[in-house]
Amino acid sequence: PEGPIERFFEARVQKELLDSGFHGDHEHRLFLFGTLSPASQEVFARRLETLAREFAEHHKADNKLPIGERSNVGVVLAMRPWEFKAFRELRKKATKNRQGQNA
Repeated sequence: PEGPIERFFEARVQKELLDSGFHGDHEHRLFLFGTLSPASQEVFARRLETLAREFAEHHKADNKLPIGERSNVGVVLAMRPWEFKAFRELRKKATKNRQGQNA
């Protein structure tokens, strides 16, 4: 964490990987948003870890195949409590307006 490889990933690799419409063959992008309790977040985080282990297992098994039968694949799995900046600003504005009406 916070080391040179992570900084390189954040500065270069992450941007390049995500710079796609994800409309090509074997390209997939999912963006999910919702409200989850801390308990549900924990369950979902464990499922992401399981998926990461499965990816590593496939990677290890497929390394036995000739290079011509494989291709580089990038996968990003991320989860964090988060609110879209524009929504946060709208919520603050609405709260301020309600407070002004109640004054």
